[in-house]
Parts: sequence; C-alpha cells; structure tokens
Amino acid sequence: MPHSNPQSGPIYVRGTKKGDTLAVKIEDIQPLTGQGSTRIVSFWYPTKYDTDLASKFLGHDAVPHGTRVCPISDGKVHFGGFAIPYRPMIGTISTADPMESYLSWLPGPHGGNMDLSQITVGATVYLPVRVDGALLHLGDVHAVQGDAIRNKAIEWPRLEDDSTLYAVAATQAGRSLEDAMRMAFMNLILWLETDYSVDRWLAFGLLTLVSQVRIGNFWTVAVGVPKKYLSP
Repeated sequence: MPHSNPQSGPIYVRGTKKGDTLAVKIEDIQPLTGQGSTRIVSFWYPTKYDTDLASKFLGHDAVPHGTRVCPISDGKVHFGGFAIPYRPMIGTISTADPMESYLSWLPGPHGGNMDLSQITVGATVYLPVRVDGALLHLGDVHAVQGDAIRNKAIEWPRLEDDSTLYAVAATQAGRSLEDAMRMAFMNLILWLETDYSVDRWLAFGLLTLVSQVRIGNFWTVAVGVPKKYLSP
C-alpha cells in the first residue's frame, strides 16, 4: 500500500491481431507465500467525502485500516477467528487499450479489476484484442495458457466455465448498476444469437427465467446462462 492491485505484464501474445479475441484458460492458482492480507479501504469510490459521511453515520472519526495477515493452509483462509474456504480467483485481468492507460483498480471494456469470483481455476476469460499482441495484464497468477480466436471481435469481456456462459459489463463514475446490468444482458443475448443461433427475443425471454447475475467491483456485472440450455 498505497500501490494496490499489482500486475504481471504486459504479456505479448504472439500472433494476436487487433480485432481478435483472446481466450485465457485459468489452469491453476497457488498462494506464493502461504498467506494473503486484507484491509478496509480508507476511501469509497469516487471521493473521500463518501467515507466522511459513512464515518459520521457509523459514529467513528475515521475508517479503521483493518489490516490483517491471513495464513492459507489446508484449503482454508484464516481470517481472525474464522476459517474460510480457499477459493482462489483472479481479481484483475485485462488486455491493453490503444489510446488510454487504465488504473489497475478500474474495470471496463478491457476487463481490469472486475473482482468476479467466477474468474477462477477451470474458467476461460475472453478479452477483446485492441492492439497487436493483446498485451495481457493480470494479477498474481501463474501457469496460465492463452489462445487467440481469429477474426472474431468482441466489445466486452466474456467468461466461460464448465456449466455457464457469462457476459461482463461495467460502469464508472456517475453511472448506475442498472446500466451495467443492461449492457451485460444485451451482450449475452447477442452472444447467444451469434454463436448459438438463438433468436434474440427468445434469448431475452430465456434469460428472464434462467439467468444468473454476479456483481463484482465498481458495478462490474456478469450475467450468465447455464450451458445445458444451449447447443453449439
């Protein structure tokens, strides 16, 4: 701290071209030192004034830092007196934008700090390639294998595991959770129409019955559909 969300990269993926889609299969995630850490952030997005208001509401002069070192052993994360199941995931993973640099704690069309628990071992994350070589960045992750999907462009990240397809969208300052939800649903509907030949309005109706919604960091939303309802 204060330099959070450290990244490994950029990783140049040979052969990828602008307009491709990068598929990153997560093979394994292992703790490097046998421990992790947590803290309570001293700010709330987007300004410190939100924290001031929350502190007054809670009756505190300041938000405590709440830093804890959490040993990881026997499939458990030891947080204070609690033993929490160890379920590793990648908080931040992204490709590069040709025009802009992003802070590693922001999500967006590039991916970024999505904090979705579904980005874990066995999942495949699909990211838009906007520069040759993709320039993949990710958090403290090892043994990852990437591939390119030729001549297939996507607008936002996608996520796939053994049972579910997810479309991901995010908003930033001044926009709502509803905006992210709407974009994720539209992206998923178009994915089903394009790749699975499901009429968009049939897909719309299907998702009102079987969709799965996950919420991550800064209004990152993943909307999923179980694969059992689809044929390739």
